[in-house]
Amino acid sequence: MMNKIISLYYRCGYLIPLAASAYVPSMGGHPMHSLVVITALVWSLLILVREKKPCINGFLLIGGIYVLWTFLGLLYSLDKNHTCHELTLLITGFSYCLALQKHFTNNPAEKNRLIVFIVLLSLWKTAESLISPDGFVFGTGQWHTLPNPHVLGVLMVTGTLLIHKDLATQNLKIRTIKPYILILFSGLVLWISWRLNLYGTFLGLVIGHSIIFTFGSKTKKLRLIPLFLGLFLLLMAVWPSAPAWLQNNPRDPAKHERLTIWKNSIDYFLDHPVIGTGLGTYAQHYEQYQTLPGHRVVRYAHNEYIQIVCETGVAGGILAIAFLFVILKRIWQKAEESPGIFASILILIIWACFDFVFRADAPILIFSGLLAYLTAGKDMDQKEKTIVRWQNLARISLFSLITTTVLFSVMHGTSLVLHAIGKKHLNQNKPKQALPCFKKGFAINPLDAHLLYDQAVCLKELNRQPEAARKLQKALCLEPRDFWVRRKLAILHISLHGNETAINTYKPILKLAPSKPQFFKEIGDLYEWTGNKALAQKHYNKAAWLMKTKF
Repeated sequence: MMNKIISLYYRCGYLIPLAASAYVPSMGGHPMHSLVVITALVWSLLILVREKKPCINGFLLIGGIYVLWTFLGLLYSLDKNHTCHELTLLITGFSYCLALQKHFTNNPAEKNRLIVFIVLLSLWKTAESLISPDGFVFGTGQWHTLPNPHVLGVLMVTGTLLIHKDLATQNLKIRTIKPYILILFSGLVLWISWRLNLYGTFLGLVIGHSIIFTFGSKTKKLRLIPLFLGLFLLLMAVWPSAPAWLQNNPRDPAKHERLTIWKNSIDYFLDHPVIGTGLGTYAQHYEQYQTLPGHRVVRYAHNEYIQIVCETGVAGGILAIAFLFVILKRIWQKAEESPGIFASILILIIWACFDFVFRADAPILIFSGLLAYLTAGKDMDQKEKTIVRWQNLARISLFSLITTTVLFSVMHGTSLVLHAIGKKHLNQNKPKQALPCFKKGFAINPLDAHLLYDQAVCLKELNRQPEAARKLQKALCLEPRDFWVRRKLAILHISLHGNETAINTYKPILKLAPSKPQFFKEIGDLYEWTGNKALAQKHYNKAAWLMKTKF
């Protein structure tokens, strides 16, 4: 019995994290994210351990170098906790793809099981969206059950496009109903995307079917249609008399915000051009360049390629482009053979130009699985160059990286559980019970500054202000660009050390968030309390000007 269970796990274990990823409640700030990462990495490790002579091909070499380069970002990252989180996603996707390549090469029949599973998962999520007003039967609603509603779109679009492959079986009855299922499914996805304002989903499905039509066609000249459309849209977007829906119009917040963020990201990149600021640090550094109105918090660039260059510099950008080139080169020759799978991969690559699809578990695992489907096979490996003397080094490095990532995910998930328990006590006005939970969580994951911040909140509630100030100071050492922690520390310094110390603590916030009028008004209050009315008025005027120009 146990042997059967183990054998079943080896054959189908890769489906577990894929199913769980469809219900991850947030972008990593939840224990379930750690569970998805651990299950995917453990299965990948078991598969890769059985490979006695790994082949070092271009995919592994360039992908491995890129992973190592982003790993070096830990040396200069100002938010190591978020850097580690992004690294876990990257390493998980890379390892999952390598393991599936080996698995599909040794078990070709398993390839179709992956496609069937993605299609069924997509059908299930689409049915949930129809049944539940919020979009989901299980979970707490569309915005809480998934990292972002666009992840729902990724599941629906890829599932629809994969029907082209999945239902092309020898069964005459299934082949007969395939067109009707495809039309019905496409219609439902289009209607849901329109109802939920998922324009990315709408465009993704339309472009995906266009790709299938052109690359699945025997007329090779039709392959130029997607390229022509892309160049046409790009030209119209920068044309002075472009249509209103292509211009940077503030009345269209989705498009206006993206174009503004991308423009601000240019200044971000120019300040850190060579090595960037470290993977996962975009949100911490972007505030300095933000020109969006109000209290808009920008955590992602809504363009994976812009964010990669900002976070990893020119070197990381070149490696990412090289890795993308290797991927496109390897899947291009399978376009006619598997147009649905090719279209799904290409749509995710295109989608990354307008959203943060690769910052969530489900799209990364789907992308890795489909990529492994097209690149698996001994015929492909034989064409790649094998470097024998580097095999052992590559194998040790890969296993060490996966093991380290698993350990971090275990610690991260455990600390998140303790954090959630502490938050529950704190919300019930029980700071004395919450404090030990936060302390234990920080002992397990000493990179999470939020645990120190919540310790400070508990200590302040218990009238232990000096200890609270020390915790906030320590939190600033972990995340020196977190202006909310700095603001909290400045407020504590008013009662502990006076207004002058509070002002010195508060001043850096003006450079970290120069577009926020709230901070100029508050430091103006501090100057007025010290009697320096001239400086107070100067900051009040600045706050008033920002309020006037931003709204």
